[in-house]
This record gives sequence, C-alpha cells and structure tokens, in this order.
Amino acid sequence: MEVLQESILKVVTYFDIFQYPLTAEEIRCFTDSPCSAEQLEYLLQELLRDEIIFKTQDFYTLHKNSSLGAKRIKENTAAKKQLSRAKKIGKFLTSFPFIKGIAISGSLSKQVAKEDSDIDFFIITKANRLWLSKIFFTSFIKLASLVGFEKWFCLNYIIDETSLEVPEKNIFTATEIITLIPLHDPLLFNKFFSHHFSVHVHFEHVNTGKKKLAVYSWQFAQANPTFGGLAINSRIDFFSNHIIY
Repeated sequence: MEVLQESILKVVTYFDIFQYPLTAEEIRCFTDSPCSAEQLEYLLQELLRDEIIFKTQDFYTLHKNSSLGAKRIKENTAAKKQLSRAKKIGKFLTSFPFIKGIAISGSLSKQVAKEDSDIDFFIITKANRLWLSKIFFTSFIKLASLVGFEKWFCLNYIIDETSLEVPEKNIFTATEIITLIPLHDPLLFNKFFSHHFSVHVHFEHVNTGKKKLAVYSWQFAQANPTFGGLAINSRIDFFSNHIIY
C-alpha cells in the first residue's frame, strides 16, 4: 500500500505544478502502480484524513484551496470552445507543404484553456522535410504575429515520419504523448503511438480508457498477447470515435 500511496502522491504533485487538481479516476489513470477503484478510494481517504492532500468539489490537490476546483472547471469549459477553433486551424495547417500529421498538444490537449491561451500543435512531417517544415512554419508564425494571431499557431513539437520516436524520455514528454489529440492522419498517429515503448516507464499501468490502452498496446502485447489484442482493438475504436475531423 505504501508504494501505491507514493504513486498517488507523485501524480497529484506533478499536476500540482500546473495548479490542476485531479479526479480520482484521473489519478488512477496516471499512477505507475496498478490499483482498483476501491483501493484508490481507501488510500485517498487516508491521505485526506492526514491532510496530506485536500479535496475541492470532486478534485484532489495538495492545497487547501477551494478556488482550485472552480478554476479547473472554468478552464475545462474554456477548452471546449478553444477546441472548436483548434479544429479549424488544424484543417488549415494541412494545406502547408510537407505536413502529414497534426495533433493538439500542450494545455489544450488536457482540456485546459484561458481566454488568452496559446494553441499548441504537434506536427509530423513528410520524410526528410523536417527542417524545411520548421522554416516554413516559423516564417508563417512571424507573419501571423503582424495581425496578432501568433498564439493560435504554436509549434510545440515537430518530428519526421521516418523517425517517430520522441528522443526525450521524461514524465513531461510521456504526459504529452498520451494526451495528444490527433486532428489529421489517424493511421500515422496510430503508428506514432506504437513506437513509444518508453512511455511505460512513467505510466506502466495506465489501462483505463481507450486512448490509454492504445498507447500501451505494443508494450503489453509482448507479455500478454490476449491483452495486447484487446488494446489494439481499443486503439482502433478510439481513433474511429475520437478523431476530430
């Protein structure tokens, strides 16, 4: 239980950096130790009793601050509106030369936005066109800044379709990968997710929700073919039902 409790605190602490309280289910999704909903509830109650964590509305946080729950709800609501804009921008970006895959990343991919928030994109380019794409995108952003639109076209990360694995291996990149919202070319992102064996270092037991299963399908398929098959199907279901066209 101590290991699981430590895992819970790691998750709450990480998201506390962004002043983002979590629901119990979100905590369970991000723990690096497997646990049932009942186990989680028991440990959360212990942590609440000892005042190590606090609860505001349906969210858990390190701070005894009721405004954090209201802040999160407000930002989640703003994100819904921002996603509509991001969808249109993503469609526009598909007209750029050498761009193959586009996904929303950053805070918006985690359902967080403010009135003046940037819109971050994760881009996959055609083979051997990464630097040309960077130059083109950077030049476009400079033009967009002349009319005050640069915050809608932020390049969070860009990779080449021939080198789909993100080289940085840390909790930040792991979180970014599993929260990406693909907008264009779901099959390419399907391939991208399958490359990220390293994500399991941080979220090895994320196994609730179709998107989380998708990220882990290849890792689990080696050890457990039955589970791996289910995970692959879940990935297909996720992209069929959740890609924003």
